[in-house]
Parts: sequence; C-alpha cells; structure tokens
Amino acid sequence: MTNTCAPSRMTGDVEKRLCAETICAAYNGAVGECCRHGRCVIKRVGFLLKVKEDLLEEYSQHHAAVWSEMLEALRRSGWCNYSIFAREDGLLFGYFEAVEDFEAALAAMASEDVNGRWQEFMAPYFEIPPGAKPDQMMMELDEVFHLG
Repeated sequence: MTNTCAPSRMTGDVEKRLCAETICAAYNGAVGECCRHGRCVIKRVGFLLKVKEDLLEEYSQHHAAVWSEMLEALRRSGWCNYSIFAREDGLLFGYFEAVEDFEAALAAMASEDVNGRWQEFMAPYFEIPPGAKPDQMMMELDEVFHLG
C-alpha cells in the first residue's frame, strides 16, 4: 500500500532521506515534498516478538525512555509512526510505517552504531536463541486488511 507524494527531481539516497524526513514530519503536521520515481512508497509493517514474561515491566520502562540517539536513528532509517503493544504474557506486536519496506528499514538500522548497542542491551529481555539480536528475530506479519 502506498501514499503518493509531490513529484521531485531528486534521486537516490538524498531522495530517500528527504522522503523519510517528510513522512515522519507529516505526523507532526508538517507538509513537504518527497518522491521515489514520482511517488513515495510507504509500507505498513506489523511484526511479533516475545519478551520474557517476568521482564515485561522492566522492558516497558526502558521503552518509556528510549535513548535519543536511537530515536534519531529510527527516524533517519525511515521508521515512522512506530508503536509497540504488549500482551501480559510478553507477546509484543510492533507496528511502523516504512519508507520502503521491512527489509530496507532493518538494513538501514543495521548500519547505525547505536542500534547494535540497543539490540545488545535489550537482548536479555527476549525469548530468542543465545547470541541472537532481537531485531533479527522479528516475525513480519502479512497485512490482510486496511481501512484507509
């Protein structure tokens, strides 16, 4: 599913960065221009992860105070309108809107130094194999319905 943005003459990485900045700014009421060959691709992404039930409260506390450099990295990487929802047993449902798609959003974050530190810091909270990083274990969900 896509949102259309105003045409632009920019291409490549500069275009993607501006597109990401514009999309994220739109949630704050700003209006801007973004384009990727005439349109900006916005992908709604849903995913699941599992936090250890006995650590859910502490996990939630950390997310009430996410590092500012991590928030900036997410925005730079095109993660917009990002939310995480938790069930009492530790099952997490994450939702965000990606500038391109889930894989591109993950790849962009993988290039951010702060993401490596955050993933290492958060890994003990998750039910994942030893040595795995939480963002490597996200299970993307297929969108089956959207009311636009």
